Amino acid sequence: MNLRRRLSALVVLGCFVIAGAAAGLGAVGAGSSRDATTALLAGVVLLALITVGLAWRALRLSAVPLERVADRAGRGESPMRPGLLTGPMDPEVRVLAQALEEAAAALATRQEELDRMRLSFRNALTRLGDVLESTHDRDGILDAMVEVALLVVPGDVAVYYRPVGASGLEATHGRGMGVTGLQLANVGLAGVAAARGQLAALGSGPQGAILVDVADLDPREPKAVAGVAAPMGMSGRLVGVLAVYGTSVGRPFDDDEIGLLVSLLRQAEVAINNVDLHDRARREALTDGVTGLWNRRQFDIRLREAIAASQRFGEPFGLAMFDLDDFKRVNDTWDHLTGDAALVHFAAVLRGATRDVDSVSRWGGEEFALLLPRTAIDGTVTVTQRVIDRLRESPLLKGDVRIPLTVSAGVAAYPDDGASAHDVLAAADSALLQAKARGKDRLFRASCTDPSASRPQEPAR
Repeated sequence: MNLRRRLSALVVLGCFVIAGAAAGLGAVGAGSSRDATTALLAGVVLLALITVGLAWRALRLSAVPLERVADRAGRGESPMRPGLLTGPMDPEVRVLAQALEEAAAALATRQEELDRMRLSFRNALTRLGDVLESTHDRDGILDAMVEVALLVVPGDVAVYYRPVGASGLEATHGRGMGVTGLQLANVGLAGVAAARGQLAALGSGPQGAILVDVADLDPREPKAVAGVAAPMGMSGRLVGVLAVYGTSVGRPFDDDEIGLLVSLLRQAEVAINNVDLHDRARREALTDGVTGLWNRRQFDIRLREAIAASQRFGEPFGLAMFDLDDFKRVNDTWDHLTGDAALVHFAAVLRGATRDVDSVSRWGGEEFALLLPRTAIDGTVTVTQRVIDRLRESPLLKGDVRIPLTVSAGVAAYPDDGASAHDVLAAADSALLQAKARGKDRLFRASCTDPSASRPQEPAR
């Protein structure tokens, strides 16, 4: 039985007592009246009246206001609506109503935060899912990751750092602030997470997190009152740190928010790992396993692209085919590992003598191809001769033994030596055969009736 029913029952009972007492007084008055009996009955009536009055006042000052407060709270409304509890009221009821008001306000605030978190979580999952499904682009995933971080944590700035050097971080992606040129040492919130390989939080955080004081932030980090930094690893090595800073939030990030961020971060981590695996597989499909140069398949792609660009913009390109001289003798005299070392050595010479825009490929066996965009025949001859000279001057070292190496080359150019990729390639290959036939260690220029061959020189000993 609730308070209202108890008080109502007390009022009714009091009324019955009063009625009974009144009937008793009437009977006494009709019979042999005695002063003592009359006084007793009068006292009972008075006591009953007092009881009814107190019960009615308690009902009016306590039960009714409490019912109104509970009814509004049950509907999710503010218990302290203006005018609701005006007039006479028990002090304890007013204190209780105020406590209910504060509790209801706190619950409403928490409900708003939960609603925001649910909406942010849905948006984050949608955004991250769209990115992970539609791209193998690492930068695209990292852009989405810093964007999603601010959806699940009430921060103002999110930054992704990649490790540089032995003990440094460089910001590459961010939201809420510019990150160009932002570099940190392994201190502060992000630096501690990187150095220790653990989750780090400002002020307070979940169990296992490293707590960092606000005063210990790196001066180049945002001036935050809340923050979290999570390291990203791959195959046991650090690949980056995601840090979220709260510069205007009035509290530290709570464990649920940090846990949600870490969960989404791990999903992005898996996606980035898949991108790296995809890129590695692609590189392995397009590169030579011994020298690390482009393979023949990739060279064919680059050659077709060069033809298309030259036809569109009217620019020439050069092509050189190389063949290591007497390569079989290296394998037979030493071993096949030494032969592989010779291939790697010549690949390094080719890289060192060419530009980044040039395509250097292993054609097959001991043959190599060099594609020089926007380079006419004379420039191609110059670069090719430089390769021949450098190889002659830098023998392969096997312990204390110097193994001399030389190379022959055939040079052609588009459009001078052909109107298609096949024609230019055939011209360069034919010129290579001419260089081999004329004594090796030289170049031969295609479509040249009086070719200028490099003069053979005695290999360095």
